[in-house]
Amino acid sequence: MGMEKDGVERFVEKALRGMPEAMKGLMPKMPKNFLDMELGLPHMHTLRVISECKGSLKISEISKELSISFAMMTRIVDRLESIGLVNRASDPNDRRVVRVKLTLKGRIVSKKIKDFEKKHMMKVLNEFEVEDRKAIMDAIDSIMSILSKYGREV
Repeated sequence: MGMEKDGVERFVEKALRGMPEAMKGLMPKMPKNFLDMELGLPHMHTLRVISECKGSLKISEISKELSISFAMMTRIVDRLESIGLVNRASDPNDRRVVRVKLTLKGRIVSKKIKDFEKKHMMKVLNEFEVEDRKAIMDAIDSIMSILSKYGREV
């Protein structure tokens, strides 16, 4: 069963092109000086990952989650630490391991980013017809269900 080889290849090409474009159409373009901080998307994604863990993470865990090299993630964490959004601390169980967690300022900034994204998406989706919003939700549900069926992380 399944798709023939050229069908899979066409799907991959469409997915690689279409998925980022679809997200770009829904997600806000963050102003370069958002909150008077020059945070790029990798910095914002890093804050999101750390805030979702409700604790601290190793740099290697963050880099794996975001598919970013350890060296690049170290530079991202350096930048976030230099502007007071994260702290590094030794793991109490293994002093060789460094864990990263949000500071109070980091939690506030992370929440402001989430609020900005939510407000923007609400604005965009409110412009859509009800049937189109439902179609997008159904498509997302279908994708998540299929990925789950095959044991893919969702």
